[in-house]
Amino acid sequence: MKFGGSRPDMESGFELNLASIVDCFTVLITYLLAAASFVSIGMVPAESFVSGQDVRGPQPSSIMPVEQAPQVIVEMMEGNHIRFSVWSGGSPQKNDFNFADLPQVDQYMSSLKTRFPTLDHVLVASDPNVTYDDFIRNSDYIHKQGLKIYLINGDSGT
Repeated sequence: MKFGGSRPDMESGFELNLASIVDCFTVLITYLLAAASFVSIGMVPAESFVSGQDVRGPQPSSIMPVEQAPQVIVEMMEGNHIRFSVWSGGSPQKNDFNFADLPQVDQYMSSLKTRFPTLDHVLVASDPNVTYDDFIRNSDYIHKQGLKIYLINGDSGT
């Protein structure tokens, strides 16, 4: 008696038929896609059919008011003059300062951040005649206020 022996006429390999497995997965995916859309619709409470009243309560509005941060453009002009143009809905509100008067500029920037808590950046446009040192000093001051700075073309249309 011989156990574990091999016969020379038997093949050692076998072939797996993948066509039936692929067919099963195709049907399964189609079923899952169709069922997923019904799950997302939701269920109707059974109480509404008994009493005839809508027991779900008021439905939320699909329109949500979103507070949008204003658009603030800071124009650096020759002679260390600076203009803040703030768009918050309608026409722009413009305020001119001399950047040498830092307390006044600081008070204005603090009031902007208080009025618009979502304000996180300003657009900076610079006159070509502004020196590099003035531009960097002014930009550093704005950045220290916690605002990101995005440079735009000097012709801002203000």
